[in-house]
Amino acid sequence: MFIYQYHTKILLVDISGDTQGKITNIKANIELGFDFKTYQASVETFDIKDSGAISLTFSGNGLLDWVTSRMTDAVTFFLHPIIIRIIEYMVKGGVEDGVKAINEVVGSLLNNGTSTYDYLYI
Repeated sequence: MFIYQYHTKILLVDISGDTQGKITNIKANIELGFDFKTYQASVETFDIKDSGAISLTFSGNGLLDWVTSRMTDAVTFFLHPIIIRIIEYMVKGGVEDGVKAINEVVGSLLNNGTSTYDYLYI
């Protein structure tokens, strides 16, 4: 779920409020790797396989919210691929940040040891 605060000006009228969004049943393919020579994890693959369903609702403007929410149902169909790419970019960044944190912890715990494995896919 996400909330976005908006402010727009149409003709001479200022409109502001909140947009609440919800994405359900999204499925991603994430492949992580680990190099046993350098003790570093990496994100090998990240892509969304099933984009699920997106719903948006507006609040803060009474009747205008109801009309906007109904129009958004139709527009979301066309914006769905763009929204999914934005989410994919944001989530992939979070996964990469997590891997970076793991690498820092592993690096601080281990010295230049050796392993019989060169690379592992998870």
